[in-house]
Order: sequence, then structure tokens, then C-alpha cells
Amino acid sequence: MQALDYELADEREGYYTMQKLEDIKLIVVPVPPKCAVVPFEGLKPGDAMMYLKPFYEKLRTKGIEVLDLYDVFAASKEHVYCKQDAHWN
Repeated sequence: MQALDYELADEREGYYTMQKLEDIKLIVVPVPPKCAVVPFEGLKPGDAMMYLKPFYEKLRTKGIEVLDLYDVFAASKEHVYCKQDAHWN
């Protein structure tokens, strides 16, 4: 999993470099998985983010702006995911 994260970070750095040449600002907004915000089967809130946070930091070290939605979703009083779905629409 970690190798894949770094591969993706390198790929996004390529997009970032291209867009920088075109004077376009790139902001990556990854949506946290439902299990990170609504934990189940022994997970505690935030456990599922342990692999994503280093990925976000890797992007940031390459100069890519990342908007982390975890805190916003976790603090929400409303459902941000459909009850029956494991993803965000």
C-alpha cells in the first residue's frame, strides 16, 4: 500500500508540474473513506487515516496543496455519507 501511495504522489507531482507551467493552481481534495469517519469492526475514529495522512504529507512536500476533509467530515452533525453506501457521492 505504501509503495502505491508514493507512486501516486509522484504521478500527481507530474500533473502539478504541468499545471504550474500553464499557471493553473492544483488543489488535491481527497475524500476520506467512510470507515475513517464512521468507524466499524473495532476501528476507532481516525484509524483508517493512518495511511492517508503520510500520503497527504508526501504531496505537500512536493509543493502540492492538499485540502484534508477528514476533520470537517468527522465534526459534522449531519450524515456526509449515505447510510447504505461505503463511499461519498
